[in-house]
Formats: sequence, structure tokens, C-alpha cells
Amino acid sequence: MKNKFPFMKSLLLIAAVAVFAVAAAGCSQKQASPAPSQTASQAAQPIDKDLTKQLTSEKNMLGGQVYFQGDYVIATMSFKPGADPKTAQKLAQNYAEKLKTKYKNKKVNVQAVVNGKNVANITKQ
Repeated sequence: MKNKFPFMKSLLLIAAVAVFAVAAAGCSQKQASPAPSQTASQAAQPIDKDLTKQLTSEKNMLGGQVYFQGDYVIATMSFKPGADPKTAQKLAQNYAEKLKTKYKNKKVNVQAVVNGKNVANITKQ
């Protein structure tokens, strides 16, 4: 008995081989490595360990860091939930003055966050 559709069988075989070849070629290409994340680049920034330790030991402090970025020395402060925003602002001002005294040739930026809201963003030239 003869096959009624020899052309269709050949066409199906060619299509299957083509799909396999495209899939194999697509999987064998090298993928570009992803660009380093911003967090990784921030981790490489020089840090003032002494002031960071002092800052993180303040009352109601959740976390923070003093680091350098270009012409700036930057202090970030994150307070525990329920901390008083006015106290956070005063502490941010205090650290802005400390940093400007210690690093006269740098611009200073101090940021304080309480309950997810930025309560201080102080810049000194």
C-alpha cells in the first residue's frame, strides 16, 4: 500500500529538523553577563567605619552608614518605627555638622528616614 501523503511526511520531517536547529543555535549563544547592580557598586564605596559605628549606636537607630561618593560624604540614617521625626531631624543636623567639620573639602549630604518617610535631607557645601 502506497503512502497517500509522501510530500506531507517530508515536509513535516524538514520542519522538525529546522525547529531543532533553531532551538540548538539559540541555546548555544553566549549571553551577556548582567551589569552589576547599584547595590554592588555602593558596597564598593569607601566607608567611614568610626562614624558609621557611632551613628548606628544612636538611640532608635535601625541602621545607617557614612560613606564617600565623588565629592560627597553621605550619611544615611534609618530609624525604628515610631521614632520621633523631630529628634531624627536634630540628629541629622548634628551629623551634618560633624561631617562638615571632619571633611572640610567635601560636600556633605545627610538623609534621615522615619516610618518610610524622608524627614531630613541636609546638604552642606
